[in-house]
Amino acid sequence: MVATQSGIGRYDTERLSVHMVQHVLLGMAVPLLVVLAAPLTLALQAGGPATRAGLRRALHGRPLRVLGHPVVAWCLFGGGLAVIYLTPVLGLAARNPGVHLVVHAHIVASGLLFLAVLVGVDPLPGRPPPGARLLALLVAVPFHAVIGLALLSAGAPVAPDAYPDLADQRTAAGLFWGTGELFTLVVAAVIVRQWWVAEQRAAAREDRLLAH
Repeated sequence: MVATQSGIGRYDTERLSVHMVQHVLLGMAVPLLVVLAAPLTLALQAGGPATRAGLRRALHGRPLRVLGHPVVAWCLFGGGLAVIYLTPVLGLAARNPGVHLVVHAHIVASGLLFLAVLVGVDPLPGRPPPGARLLALLVAVPFHAVIGLALLSAGAPVAPDAYPDLADQRTAAGLFWGTGELFTLVVAAVIVRQWWVAEQRAAAREDRLLAH
């Protein structure tokens, strides 16, 4: 609601810096909070028999396995950023409400997929071990850096019809780059903590087995 129905949503098609704040909220903050809230576990516990059966089928179905694969999720998340900011899609989204909505949906969905694999609390099939998840996160860092640098060093607006202010574009680039680095640190900290908790639980199980 804050990202789309407040003043941020009002000016996101007029100033690229405001658009970037909206992107950070929709693509980073919302997905991170959602996956850490274990929505699938809650639905499985609170839903009726039909809901639980449908969710289990979806979780173990081939489409979700493909979309939830770390490489696919990584490509959708990082590749989508490149398409939005390094192609005419940015200007088109600012002028066309339908394209704007699709871009918003992609940002949220790709963020959810990427973070569900990395730090999601829900038990997902085929999730890689913590070390591999940390590596996948670090590999995604260059997307924010490269795109932020491209926007920052551009000699002309990337979407002149929609966002003609070059100084504002550079502000947006700094926001994108900086929040991307902060986002990486936060997610890395969550992965490390989950790894530590898993190791502590494994050690406790081994101690109980040895005690018997």
